[in-house]
Amino acid sequence: MNSLERIKVSVKEYNSDYPNNQLHENSIDATSRLLGDNGRKKMYLSLDDVIINNGIISDYWNNPIQIKISEKNIKVFSIGRNNIANDQDDIIAQ
Repeated sequence: MNSLERIKVSVKEYNSDYPNNQLHENSIDATSRLLGDNGRKKMYLSLDDVIINNGIISDYWNNPIQIKISEKNIKVFSIGRNNIANDQDDIIAQ
């Protein structure tokens, strides 16, 4: 499982465990909760799985990983090397 897929699974698991306090974006707070700063002290994500830059889960180019959540789907992606979202350069968790 690659890091984007691992992030997606982690967010899905966290949101399942905390339906009234779900994560909706990549933030310092979300990173902290996924790394174990939550009511259960459960680590949904390991520091070995991701790059953390100033408290935010980041990609190899130091861009924040994008997390978009709709009613039925979680989309986790990197905007890629060119720093432009929604183009052929994006790397998306399947």
